[in-house]
Amino acid sequence: MQVRCYNEAPPRAVIVSIPRNCLTAIILITLDLILVCVPAWAGNNGTPMIALHLTAHTSKSGTTCGTWAPKNVPCTEFETAGRLLTPYDVYVVAVDPDTGSGNGPRGIAGIQWGMYYNGIAHEGLDIFSWTLCGDLEWRLDDWPAPNVGTIVTWVNLDNCQTSQPGEPGVQAIPGSFYVYAYSDDALSVIPAQYGMVADLLKVASCDNAEHAVDPSTARGAIVFSSSGTTAGFNPCTGSGTLPPLPGPPPPVEPPPPPPSGEQAAAVLLHAAPKALRGGSCDTGPTDPDSIVTWIAVPEPSEFAVYVLAAPKVPDDEVGVRSIGYGISYRSGEGTGVEVIDWHSCSDTYVPTDDWPRSNTGMTSIWGDCQLGKINVAGYFILSVHDPSLFAIVPHPSQQKVTYTNCKALSFREIPLSSAGWISFGGASLGPDADGCNPLAAPCARGPASPNRTTWGKIKTKY
Repeated sequence: MQVRCYNEAPPRAVIVSIPRNCLTAIILITLDLILVCVPAWAGNNGTPMIALHLTAHTSKSGTTCGTWAPKNVPCTEFETAGRLLTPYDVYVVAVDPDTGSGNGPRGIAGIQWGMYYNGIAHEGLDIFSWTLCGDLEWRLDDWPAPNVGTIVTWVNLDNCQTSQPGEPGVQAIPGSFYVYAYSDDALSVIPAQYGMVADLLKVASCDNAEHAVDPSTARGAIVFSSSGTTAGFNPCTGSGTLPPLPGPPPPVEPPPPPPSGEQAAAVLLHAAPKALRGGSCDTGPTDPDSIVTWIAVPEPSEFAVYVLAAPKVPDDEVGVRSIGYGISYRSGEGTGVEVIDWHSCSDTYVPTDDWPRSNTGMTSIWGDCQLGKINVAGYFILSVHDPSLFAIVPHPSQQKVTYTNCKALSFREIPLSSAGWISFGGASLGPDADGCNPLAAPCARGPASPNRTTWGKIKTKY
């Protein structure tokens, strides 16, 4: 992992609600400039743990992250068994066993994780509240609901966590839950989005690295029972029983197209021959009907492909403030798609490493609200050698496509049915060989089918 520093303005509130991950997220409200260092997740070169510790509930909210927090309790002494019908505070604690070798501990700069428990009200465990103890938070919609995750970071230069209350190593407390169990249940740490790779459960250190947490041995759990003697799991000691990871959610059918006059939020693409009208932030489409998602490639040609942000209408009439997305395409020497250049049309942009390679991600942010039905976030200059796809996919860190409106400043997920793609030369995705404009109809996603289009059958739209 790398730690990137951005000259950005601090937020009025340090909590920003997101859909699932975004260490590359940036606070969206601008005040005075400060230097904010945000860990950028990528890699696995450590053996950290994310444990849970149960304590009696404190009614003095000001002490939750202060004197009440288990700052001096080594994780080997954490409590993992709770009684029913009893209020508790459950602290999340990241543990890094690497205490350094002469130069001090590498410390903890950020944590990414999710939680799982019975989410039915007054059945099993209920979480009444979440208290942030870190500096900054990028949390998913509905946090701290089951199967929902968050990211908590500390300002790296000033507040990297290096406290070592015991032999297990450095401990850092991102926050605490106020909980109450009505019937038997377990509260456990899980990856932020199950079904994705395990690197969605991570601890970032202050030495420019990030470390994947092993979900089979390094995540904590609390068990609530009538006797209060059934232990959960303490990853620092290996004692107790770790609940299994929850199963993947059922597939979601694409929603029907919105009624006339309405528009679902979307991140979509528009293609134009570079020589015709491609190559400027001012030349992107302004009307949904003018978006082109299919274009002929009679010979290797250059194109401009615009990334467009569309708000949800009429709900988001206040406009769009940011989008997060990834790109996917096939590339090879003299084949597929070659990205020649990328131009941002937003005020701030935060790319992942190696952008704009395939399967990398981008967060585009505007200082002012974008009030149009379609807003240009940026554009690529592509050289297309043969029939190929160019698609919007989930951001590799967040594992989803996201946007924020200007009213709530909360990150919201855009389903893949509202993520557009371009067909160059009739290349197909599933049964569709015309690309997809999600403002016209939901985008069905499926495996790419063999291309059966011949150049002689292709008709250009230009």
